[in-house]
Amino acid sequence: MESALHELIAEGQPGDEVSAIARLRPDGLIPPEMRVIARFGRIVTFRAPRAAIERIYPLMESIKRPQQYTITLEDEGEDGTGADPDGNGRDELVSIRHGASGDEDAALDGRPMPGDGRRAPGWPTGKGVIVAHLDWGLDFTHPVFRNPDGSTRLLALWDQGAAYDPARPNRYGIGRIHDRDRINSALRRDDPFAAFGYRWWMSDRKAGSHGTHTLGISAGGMVEGASRAGRPRPT
Repeated sequence: MESALHELIAEGQPGDEVSAIARLRPDGLIPPEMRVIARFGRIVTFRAPRAAIERIYPLMESIKRPQQYTITLEDEGEDGTGADPDGNGRDELVSIRHGASGDEDAALDGRPMPGDGRRAPGWPTGKGVIVAHLDWGLDFTHPVFRNPDGSTRLLALWDQGAAYDPARPNRYGIGRIHDRDRINSALRRDDPFAAFGYRWWMSDRKAGSHGTHTLGISAGGMVEGASRAGRPRPT
């Protein structure tokens, strides 16, 4: 057993449920202590008590602890200009980030900028693309997530912090999934959040708006005057 699994077992109480990924043996045996979350062939992600990992391990071809990966951005040049002394093209990346024309306002509000090849005719627009976000706190009433008629642009909202509802089962056995019809029904109410018992401002350690911010940036609609940084919690 690799050291990362030993660390996973030792980091908490024996009864704590933890996540891992496993390759099943050809017979496909899944011990009762493994709660499978997703499966692709013989590869499964699962949850199990910490104390069960050592018992499950010999029954699998392999088990791996999940790893978190993040992007590390390089610092700008010593003079603060983003110079590229190594000639590796980083100065070009900086010019894209700030806009080839130096027009910061255009870069922020989405207007085409002179010399901005990213918006060349015929390039993909993103139409028809489905974007999934795993984050905390989504204000699904925000205008950037609404169609012109007021209906939702979201396909679904999975509230993983909610108690599992056997009356509305989902394949993962965690939280509650609100589909588009339920979201639209909630939007027609005076208090849409009460319809789900969902308070986005209580997520993310009670900071709340991070999911609104990131999904607004990546997939929010263009709504004049609407901020993608979220908005104050309701009073």
